[in-house]
Amino acid sequence: MQRLKNILLLTLLVSSTQLFAQLDLLYTPETDTIDPLDRVLNPEKYENTDAVVTPDEDPLAPENKTSDQAAMDLLKEDLKDGLIVTHEILFEPLSPDIKPESMHLLNHIYHIMQQDAALRLQIGVHSDSEGDEETNVQLSQQRANRIKGSLNGMGISSSRLEAIGYGSRLPIDTNATEEGRANNRRVQFMKL
Repeated sequence: MQRLKNILLLTLLVSSTQLFAQLDLLYTPETDTIDPLDRVLNPEKYENTDAVVTPDEDPLAPENKTSDQAAMDLLKEDLKDGLIVTHEILFEPLSPDIKPESMHLLNHIYHIMQQDAALRLQIGVHSDSEGDEETNVQLSQQRANRIKGSLNGMGISSSRLEAIGYGSRLPIDTNATEEGRANNRRVQFMKL
């Protein structure tokens, strides 16, 4: 798992230029298309539009083979075991808004699901125990719904995705230290 985390972090660092370059490719009514990153960052702009969401280029296409291939292979390997756990999907504080640097991983999940039409995933969002548990559960559910909405906006049917906000009910580490709390704040994709 640590190897996956290191490769994902490296992939995010290597592709940060590409990610921020995408910010220039935002929706314009003239093209009637939506950049998926902008849809996640500004969902209110798209509430009443029929525009098409176009995900990033397929990193598995022969012309796009890069270090992304290693990350994709590790994600697929973890998914064969039935579960991907990541700390790389980040949110704005006390908000369901996904940070832009997280879109790269969501694009990988999209491409994996696109290649396997039968694949169904449960998206589980976990928090630490800071704050009120009811608020943590609600925010976790909103975040899980936001991830589901992002994947749905890229073209993955919502019938293939289940979103659950767990709050702090299922910790994998102590909540007594900052490191432990950081480890408990995670997103998991479980094969259904």
